[in-house]
Amino acid sequence: MIDIHTNVGDHVELLREHFDNIVEFLQSDEALALFPPPKVVRNYDWREVERKMVEEYGPTHPMYGKCFQSSKFIYHFGGGKKYFDLKLIRPFEFCSLGMKTSHWFVQHKTTNEVFDATSDQFKYPGYVYGKDQHITDLWDTAKNGEFGYPYFKKGGTRFDENVPIKVVMALGKLYKSKYGTNGGIDWWVNARDMAI
Repeated sequence: MIDIHTNVGDHVELLREHFDNIVEFLQSDEALALFPPPKVVRNYDWREVERKMVEEYGPTHPMYGKCFQSSKFIYHFGGGKKYFDLKLIRPFEFCSLGMKTSHWFVQHKTTNEVFDATSDQFKYPGYVYGKDQHITDLWDTAKNGEFGYPYFKKGGTRFDENVPIKVVMALGKLYKSKYGTNGGIDWWVNARDMAI
């Protein structure tokens, strides 16, 4: 097995420049079509929770249930694990229905700057919060939560950090077609071609 040192480069400033575009982009119909449908994970049925939320509050925010993939996109756009931590807020009560969820975002390792493209899923008209007023109040409680695989194809080339998931690669390709760059994701596109 070949091990490859990841050398994505520092795209932190580029991420700062593009962050507002990224937030808007992730909510576009084209980008939303690339996200997988919600599913049941570890005793949590996203579809059932969404159904209850729609009954009580009306339509959910477009970013509902898309924080992990969105955060991975931002993480790899900015340069990956050398510069960022993928952060996880463990289950917390997020609405007056007594339901709990978790939440993902990205934090810069040096400046502690937070990049959270999906925080607005917890803030929209008609929504009544539980005991936690807004997700930003919980950022300080988050733990590092990176998981995934260090290869594109099992048994293939191994990288020293987890590779982008398929959704991230597809979002990267679409973002680049619209904005001319996708930060550090291009490095992974080339590495994928070499590794498979």
